[in-house]
Amino acid sequence: MAIVGGAMTIPDYVAIGVLFVLIVWAVADRFPRGISESLKLRVIVRTSLRSDLIRAAQFAIGEELRTEFQAPHELPSELRTRMEELAVRHG
Repeated sequence: MAIVGGAMTIPDYVAIGVLFVLIVWAVADRFPRGISESLKLRVIVRTSLRSDLIRAAQFAIGEELRTEFQAPHELPSELRTRMEELAVRHG
């Protein structure tokens, strides 16, 4: 950029324009990526938190039902087997 007599020439304006466009392009390219990555992280955290809360609620409901309602002693064999499997799996 050669400033002749304190005045800018056309190539100076072109160079400044190109530089400005490249800076805006770089910022615009980088900015949305950062936003989308942070949104993906939030969705993953929310989803896993939701799953944990649902699992905890299901466990609490199961415990409450187990304490309130005792299973009858004479159950069909399929149901008894399934209950034993679930008891082993979930404690």
